[in-house]
Amino acid sequence: MGLVREAERGAGCWERAAGEGAAVRGNSAWARLKRDRLALAGLVMLSIVVAVAVLAPYLAPNDPVKVDLQHRLAPPSAQYPLGTDHLGRCLLSRLIYGARVSLSTAALALVAILVLGLPLGILAGYCGGWVDNLIMRLVDILLAFPGLVLALVIAGTLGPGLLNVMLALTLVWWVGYARVIRGMVLAVKEKEFVLAARACGTSRWGIIVRHILPNVLSPVIVLATLDMGKLILAISGLSFLGLGAQPPTPEWGAMLNDGRPYLQVAPQLTLYSGLCIMTVVLAFNLLGDGLRDALDPRLTTRL
Repeated sequence: MGLVREAERGAGCWERAAGEGAAVRGNSAWARLKRDRLALAGLVMLSIVVAVAVLAPYLAPNDPVKVDLQHRLAPPSAQYPLGTDHLGRCLLSRLIYGARVSLSTAALALVAILVLGLPLGILAGYCGGWVDNLIMRLVDILLAFPGLVLALVIAGTLGPGLLNVMLALTLVWWVGYARVIRGMVLAVKEKEFVLAARACGTSRWGIIVRHILPNVLSPVIVLATLDMGKLILAISGLSFLGLGAQPPTPEWGAMLNDGRPYLQVAPQLTLYSGLCIMTVVLAFNLLGDGLRDALDPRLTTRL
């Protein structure tokens, strides 16, 4: 009984230390992030793009799918601030609504990837044994194929459409998260506070929720932020190939494909959408690098 009470007191101390340490890390991480000008620039750029996507119905000057053949390939004017495309549709309106489509598609795909990869990675790392072998062998098989090529095959098999593209990217992308998270769990589960909680009789679910998950979230957030740019590029690439957004949906990758035949006579059709993709990907990369430096994943397992 004395040993049990001592273990319980030790576990309580470790839990309080973990909570205090998490609070300190959160404050210091925000302070470090505020000092990183490039990360703040990326955050500001993303905030503007997200605001534009949310307020698209109020900011777009015209209907993004309305065809006006009398004004096809028109130059910038008061009615069409950036001109029109080959079907007379307002370029500015399509770019604004394209932000909503591209960001929401990438965000939903990332959520699905985390929902699949996070629990499988934790399960493989914490349980070990045949569970770990089964999950990791599946990961090894999927990683043996080039990711984008495999996503292209899956999307082509399922048929064109944004939903099928999200499904294809989810089936390909989760393996990287599962492998990274498994490695972090293997390190965290041998820490003293986890051993103390286990000695007190805490259930596996309790240990995972209260100790394992909080210590792997920071690196996962950094990885997810960096991967948002990659997902937007992948979705735009698949849409460019005709497997993603279908006409007349305004999506940046599809707009690149629409403007390709008119590259010499109307280069702005591809220039504007390409600049939008580049700006958002750059913003996510800047913010992700800043978060990586601010959170410092090495600190997440030092309690």
